[in-house]
Amino acid sequence: MQDVHIISPNRSRIPSVLLLGLIFCGLSMYALIKMIRSADFSVDYLFVYLLFFWGVMLYYSVLAAADYFRTLFDREVSLTISPDGLDERLSLFSCGKLGWSELAEGHCVILFRALRTKFLLIKVASPDIIIGRQKKWKHRLLRAYTRKFGTPIIISSRRVNCSLEELRELISAGGPRENVLTMPVLQ
Repeated sequence: MQDVHIISPNRSRIPSVLLLGLIFCGLSMYALIKMIRSADFSVDYLFVYLLFFWGVMLYYSVLAAADYFRTLFDREVSLTISPDGLDERLSLFSCGKLGWSELAEGHCVILFRALRTKFLLIKVASPDIIIGRQKKWKHRLLRAYTRKFGTPIIISSRRVNCSLEELRELISAGGPRENVLTMPVLQ
């Protein structure tokens, strides 16, 4: 493979987490304000649960909004497949540049479906090293991806403007076929 393939993100998608999060944040904020304005207001379990629910929904909504606006306005958001390796910058939690030697043996790419969405898992040789190179705030989610899927690199079919089958073929065909490092022989 001598040419470079740049896969652009799907900029027309609106994340469902953002929409649902904003709806639930609004509803729980309305309920909280209604509770506070009531004549017999006291801090009880329902108030604490609503406050906690509102905080969690707000957290995930802010993350989804930041990721969505980054996808809309940042021109560096893409997946690049080159002779040097992969440069995955599709989300806030992307792993960045990876050489072909950092991928698992034979460029193991797994395609699976969950909840009507296809996912592409790109296996890496040592996830801990790749996670260690990322910013600290990314570590928790990337480690959770690694525990659940075995890799920190997960690409959703809704995130890219190409079919995941084509993307799988591009990655499988890219780079050296064997994951062997050549080292000089010491005498």
